[in-house]
Amino acid sequence: EASQCYTHVVELLRIIVRLCIVVSFTLHKSPRSWWILLLMPILMACWICCRGSAYLEALDAESDCQLKIDKFIEMTCDTFELVADYSNRPMMNEKLAEELRDATRKGRIPRQQIEINN
Repeated sequence: EASQCYTHVVELLRIIVRLCIVVSFTLHKSPRSWWILLLMPILMACWICCRGSAYLEALDAESDCQLKIDKFIEMTCDTFELVADYSNRPMMNEKLAEELRDATRKGRIPRQQIEINN
């Protein structure tokens, strides 16, 4: 986990350096374009403010669906002997398939739509 943090910091620094180079090149070649360089981050921040909450809500919905599936699987594993004794494995398979369909429809698809639209 610490190595991932380090990797993310290095990647962020690489992006910042690249951005500084592009900004300095743009200002050197076209000094009158300074207003664009100020306006673009402001517009991007506005876009993030408008769309960020919808994306976070979709991520929350997806994680809730995943948690529900995890709990269902854990409950099934805990009571497997009972399920096997009463020959309910096909029923549990159908319930799991239904849970997965619901999770895909309620969680994963909205997140993917927001990612595509952004």
